[in-house]
Formats: sequence, C-alpha cells, structure tokens
Amino acid sequence: MPEGRLLALTEQIYDAGVGGTPWSIVCGGLKALVGARSASLMAGDFAAGHPEILYHAEIPEDAAAAYRRHYRKVDLWTNRASRIMAQPGAAAGPVRVFTSGGLVSDREFVRSEFYCDFGRKLGLRYVVGTVASLGAGGTMPIGLHRPDGAPPFADRERRLLEHLLPHLRRSLQVRHRLAAPAALADGQSVLDALPTGALVVDAEMRVLAANFAAEALAEGGAGLAMRREAGLGGGAAVFARARRRTENAALVFLVRATALGGAPGGVVRLHDDDGTKAVVASVAPLPKRLAGGSGAGRVTGQALVLLRDLSAPLAPPRLGTLRELFGLTRAQAEVAQALAGGTTKKAVAAGRGSRESTVRTHVRAVLDKTGAANLRELERLLAGVQGL
Repeated sequence: MPEGRLLALTEQIYDAGVGGTPWSIVCGGLKALVGARSASLMAGDFAAGHPEILYHAEIPEDAAAAYRRHYRKVDLWTNRASRIMAQPGAAAGPVRVFTSGGLVSDREFVRSEFYCDFGRKLGLRYVVGTVASLGAGGTMPIGLHRPDGAPPFADRERRLLEHLLPHLRRSLQVRHRLAAPAALADGQSVLDALPTGALVVDAEMRVLAANFAAEALAEGGAGLAMRREAGLGGGAAVFARARRRTENAALVFLVRATALGGAPGGVVRLHDDDGTKAVVASVAPLPKRLAGGSGAGRVTGQALVLLRDLSAPLAPPRLGTLRELFGLTRAQAEVAQALAGGTTKKAVAAGRGSRESTVRTHVRAVLDKTGAANLRELERLLAGVQGL
C-alpha cells in the first residue's frame, strides 16, 4: 500500500472539509490512486432535492444536471448501495466499498436504462465506490469509473478506497456542521456560531477551546463535564470528562487514537449520572485551518469533539427519503413514517381517516420493499434514517 500517497491524501481530505484544498485535488488524487478515468463525489439531502456535486471530472455539466434530474432515480448501483447503507447499524459501522458486479450483475447493468442511455457514452462501465451516511449531512455517494475495454476494479482498489473513506466521511460531516464557511480565520468564532456543542481537546482531554453550546451542555448535567484539574505536567487546566468511567475510557481512547494515532475518529454515547439523558460525542481530527493555521491536514496532538443532545427529539424520516431509498409510493411512505415512532396500525388508520385493512395492505408492501421481516425490524430500520 502506498503509505506516503495515502497520508498526503488524508491531509488533503481534512483540509478540503474546511474549505482549504479544492475537492478537485482530493478526487484527482483518488483517481490516480486506483487508476480511474473519471470520478464523482456528491453530498447532501438527495431525497429533498438538495444534492451537491462536489466533483464530476470528465462528466460534462449537462450530463451532471441530467443525472440529478432523472438518472439518479434509475442508477441501480447507487440505489442498492443506498439501501444497504440504510440498514440498521450500517450508518455507525465501517464504510463498505463495492465494485462492479457485486451489487448489480454485469448482465443486468449493461441492459439497464442508466447504462444504455447515460453511462455508456460517459465511460461509466466499471465502478468502485459506495454510498455512505453523513447523518444530519445526508448521504455521500462516491464513484470512481473506468470505461468499457478497461479492466474492472479489483480487491486492491477496493481496499485502497476503503482505507480512505472513514476520513472522507468524517471530513464531510465536519464540513456540514461548520456549514463550510468561506473563511475560518477566527476558529473560536466559528465554533461559537455552531448550534451543536464543539470542543477542541488535546490527547489528555485538556479543553483548548469550547463553544457556548458545549458549555451549556456541560453545565446542564449532560454526559460530559468540564472541570478544572491538575495536568500530568503540573499546573491547572480545564479537562473534559465523561461522567461514567467506562464511557470516559471509550472517549479518551477515541480522542488519543485520533489526536496521536492518525485515526479518523468515531462516536460514543455519554449518559448523565441518572442515566436519563445522553449526548453523542463525535470525535474527528482537527483541521489546521480551523485552528487558525495554514496548509492542508490535521493538527497533531489535538481533536475536535462535536456533541449532540439526544434528549432533543429527532424528526421522523422524510417522505422523500423513504420513497427514494425503498421505492415506496407516497401512501406507503406516509404509513412507514407514521410507524417510525412505534404507532399502532389502528392509530395510523385513525390518523389517516382510512380503514385498518387499507393500512395493513400498505404495511405488507412496506415490509416487502424494505426487506424487514416484521414491524419491530421495520422500526429499527426506520430509526437508522431518522432525520434524513
């Protein structure tokens, strides 16, 4: 594995997330890494009609517009990858990368509307890529392509991209939280402008910066506290600590692995003393530009911790998300949306002013299209796409 190239790409990925390195540089590096002729990288809420194409080299603008308008709906490969991403637990697990033939057979693909009317003339015969969840940031489809006549992508290319995707995913999540500001000269001002809690910590969990939302969460008795303590080298400083010992150990491990070990970070749930409230702490590398520095890459020895209060209710899955991911009709999506909170079929029927038998028919169709075995499994599946 070309370690030097991977390290350089990782630094460019994090810098791109805060508006430094252009995405064209990042995706150009990805193309060179796996030997692709073209590439596309997108992010955003596709179901709500808000996709953002960050890069589509070798794909003309009119073709990119046609993809947004129609061919995204008939892209078998991307749609099937999206369904796998929406399965329970998939969003929190490792990002899976797929190659041609794995999700859609070659026979089916070359006969599809997407390839015959769109992909063939653009050289989109073979692909390595995935669709990953960005949480509140929507989804991230990425594809690297080779034309007909070139060899298909193999396990080597899949592993290379799989190595970088956790960093790419984390960078885009940070980008969404920061709303990609044009200038990040005053990192503290950017943090204070965020509605979510944000901390900058070192490997000892010493708080180097905290925004208003993080301070409010800590003062309100959330799962994370900030206390003045003596550091290992002497002298007092403010340290961030999870209130529960086992959760604190998990948080410290993530921060140290990210700040010192080059890891992409991760998430851990932190409960309050009574176990009644919790926050999710999302640990990510701290981009140099957010820390007031210049150049690409992360700040060595420090990490960014974003906090989300789980006591704030999540919005149910959007109708557009359910229809796009699972191919539901509007009525089926409305029933699935109503069931997301554990509502009974009888209550759904009463709320819709319809017969319970009609709702049961919709439920059977929803179970069939989502692949859920029963309502309990459906509820777990829908919980994975809440707020999306």
